[in-house]
Amino acid sequence: MHAITHLLASLLISVIVSFKYDVGPIGFLLAALSGTLVDADHLYNYVRYHGFPESLKKLIQRMSDAYKQPPDLGFRYHTAAHELVGLLIFLSVSIVIGCFYSPTYALLIFLPILGHFVLDSLSIKMMFFSPFSKKEFYIGILKPNSAQERALIAILLVATLLLIFLRMIMDFFISSVGFK
Repeated sequence: MHAITHLLASLLISVIVSFKYDVGPIGFLLAALSGTLVDADHLYNYVRYHGFPESLKKLIQRMSDAYKQPPDLGFRYHTAAHELVGLLIFLSVSIVIGCFYSPTYALLIFLPILGHFVLDSLSIKMMFFSPFSKKEFYIGILKPNSAQERALIAILLVATLLLIFLRMIMDFFISSVGFK
């Protein structure tokens, strides 16, 4: 999945959370970053398999080529952040933040990461239980770089905008009528 798909899914999750909890601009940014920066581990794998890039242009070209591969191939899918260990680490960080800082921020960190895992598990091969098991899981419902992904992007965008509009109407109604 492309970063824009993960970004829109993360924003949708944060808008949904905003219906129950107070989510300010920092909360939306936190959700957007947590749902998309999970893929930063792909850069580590790039360096691991190809060495440091000679230029930014070459790095962008190689990463772009990697995204054009079939969904069951490529080094980018087998990374620690995309396994059970990574999910447990993110859950632990969220619990600590929830206990010592803000439960809302904990939700805005963990739910977008969980959404990222769900989207990736629908579209690419993943080894969830690595390093304990090298068994790969591939559901294959969504194909990366396809019309399906573009349709999903459109659906996520429309749903997010509709929920933001609904949230604005609710806030206006609550503030003008005085209900809480």
